[in-house]
Amino acid sequence: MKIAVITGVSGLSGASIQDPANGGYPNVDYYAFVDREHNCKVWQQRPLLDFSLDSFYYPRRNAKLAKVLGFLMVPGYDYYLWHDHHCELQMDPEELINTYLKNNDMAVWKHAIRNCVYDEIDLLGRINFDTGDSLASTLEYFNRTGWPKNAGLYELTSLAYANTPKVQAALLTWWEFICKHSSRDQLSFPLVAKKHRLKLGIMPGSAQPYGGSNEIMPIIRDKNS
Repeated sequence: MKIAVITGVSGLSGASIQDPANGGYPNVDYYAFVDREHNCKVWQQRPLLDFSLDSFYYPRRNAKLAKVLGFLMVPGYDYYLWHDHHCELQMDPEELINTYLKNNDMAVWKHAIRNCVYDEIDLLGRINFDTGDSLASTLEYFNRTGWPKNAGLYELTSLAYANTPKVQAALLTWWEFICKHSSRDQLSFPLVAKKHRLKLGIMPGSAQPYGGSNEIMPIIRDKNS
């Protein structure tokens, strides 16, 4: 079983990639896609591709490439696991895969607070966390296609997936939506999962402090909490 753990950071001057406190799990390869060099040894640092034309959110879009299309950035693995740069795995990725990806395509968390993409769009607009045009085009798409309210929302601080043609097609659809509409990937993931009939393994708890924790074994922790 070949496993890649991926993270990335772009455009955040105070952010840093830190090596896992446990020195990293021996059965996986670690990759960090970065826009500057960081002082770490476990993570194999790779330069971000500075491709985005977005005048304001281009760092987010540049960093998101490795999150959504990791199977293209570092090909040749059976499984991929992404987590945001400020988080740290607390569960052996091999055990995570055997537990939550067994007979599933992807493993994710349900959102701890919201269950509706329309509520998420409303919040993002109020806190100015995406451009008005991007949110408007996303809202128009959901309305035009008849996407129902309260149809699910996922917390994508971290995710894991099997490297299969089915999942690859879903990830490419996800990337297409992110480029055409909002770069907030949580908005488009539910429709991607439905379109490609992804079987989702739901991980317990949350990566966020407000979401509680897995009483048996924490899967991931926010190093800032």
